[in-house]
Amino acid sequence: MNQNPENRNPSDSARYNNRNPNTPTGANNPNNPNIPRRPAQGQNPPRRALTEEERRRIEAARRAAAQRRQENPGAAPVRQPRPTQPRSIQQGNAQGHRQRAALVNDPRQNAEALSRPVTQQSQASRQRAKRDVKPNGGLIIFLALAAAVTGISVWQITHNPKKADPETPKTAVAELADVPDATEIGGEENDVLTVPDAAEEPTDPAAQTGFADEALPPDAPTPDPNAVNLTLYDTETVSNSAVDEGSLILVNKWNPYAKADTVALASAYDEENKIYKVSSTSLSLAPDALAAFRKLAADFSEETGSHDLLLNSAHRTVAEQQDIWDYYASTQGDEYVHAYVASPGESEHHTGLACDLTFYTDDGQNIPIPDYPTGQWIPSHAADYGFILRYPEGKVDITGISNEPWHFRYVGIPHSTVCEKKNWCLEEYVENIQKYTAEGTLLYITNSGDVYDAEASEGLPTTNGWLIYHVPKDSGSSTSFKVIRGYDYTISGTNAGGFIVTVYLG
Repeated sequence: MNQNPENRNPSDSARYNNRNPNTPTGANNPNNPNIPRRPAQGQNPPRRALTEEERRRIEAARRAAAQRRQENPGAAPVRQPRPTQPRSIQQGNAQGHRQRAALVNDPRQNAEALSRPVTQQSQASRQRAKRDVKPNGGLIIFLALAAAVTGISVWQITHNPKKADPETPKTAVAELADVPDATEIGGEENDVLTVPDAAEEPTDPAAQTGFADEALPPDAPTPDPNAVNLTLYDTETVSNSAVDEGSLILVNKWNPYAKADTVALASAYDEENKIYKVSSTSLSLAPDALAAFRKLAADFSEETGSHDLLLNSAHRTVAEQQDIWDYYASTQGDEYVHAYVASPGESEHHTGLACDLTFYTDDGQNIPIPDYPTGQWIPSHAADYGFILRYPEGKVDITGISNEPWHFRYVGIPHSTVCEKKNWCLEEYVENIQKYTAEGTLLYITNSGDVYDAEASEGLPTTNGWLIYHVPKDSGSSTSFKVIRGYDYTISGTNAGGFIVTVYLG
């Protein structure tokens, strides 16, 4: 029906506008004269008189048809074909609506459409609709994904066993009850210290995934049955006065040494034997340094057959260092003394950990290490006994002292190994070790001399070597630090604001 109010039949307007809201409508009011009655079956419905507008448009359509016949006299006239069978009321009404709409809208364009039967027009519409239909790619992809997700969900439901009820989380006190005793940690079978989440207990990965009878995927690491939680540690304290004590203290012009005259010493002369010589009966070293030197000298003598190794200088007091400074300043000049002699209070000899070595033959010749036939054995094997060449070539800008091939410093194993592998002087070692912490990255040295960085979050080695890390000095009178439970350790001050912890893994 045409919904334009200007084209509405006046009788229709009266029918809509004069309706009483209390009067039944439609089929419920058979006496309403404004509603046309439906004709009996088999009877033709009464025809409505055409309006003036409709007559005008029909006449315009006829004139257009006559003009086309004049322009094309050989064309057959357009006629309305009669259906072979009686049409139903619904078909007649549909065709009439389309014919009237075509005449009203555009008689010229729709004259040919008026000549086609309803069934032919419907078939053409369906064909055009089929041509206009195109596959929706997005819809196809969405349906495929939905089908895949549904299939996976069904597979998981049918294969996963029913999960057990989760256990009640343990409190901190209850969790400590499960901590293994210190004697249970650190054996040869313990390979890795793992770090599970603090709020969870280590569980079987197969039980977590629900595939108890299936193998782990290739990219899943096999759990270590001997894994130890890195949070199993003890907290220790050290007096801040010990920051300048230990085998790793750094002494130079920037870090003077305040305990030069109070260190514990052992006489090198009393320990003298036929494998090395001393320049003075008063020479002494710190006990650990002297024991390491005696072993070095014994192995050198055994392997080379030489007994010419001479301990030329060892511990010095501040007064002795002042005498040496004055002597060389007067005999060699200021340039020499500043290049090779440390100021009193800044000499490594104050620690009892430094020694000057040379060779002294039976016929009275004093031969420097580089010039002795087997002298290169000393610097080549010094790290195996805990010694480093304290002032090597190329490190003058760092150490403040020129190259001294005779000056060796005891730092202990495995620190001497790290300095040799990394080509670090002691200043570089003390500086670089500060990035290693107990719960972050630790320095790992194997018994065979390999040096690695070990991440605590990824699990730590528990055998075959050492773990090393730095502890900054706390404010106050003492410093707290963490040590992994169940292992022996040593702690040394650096004389530079912190401590170095060394854990022995076996």
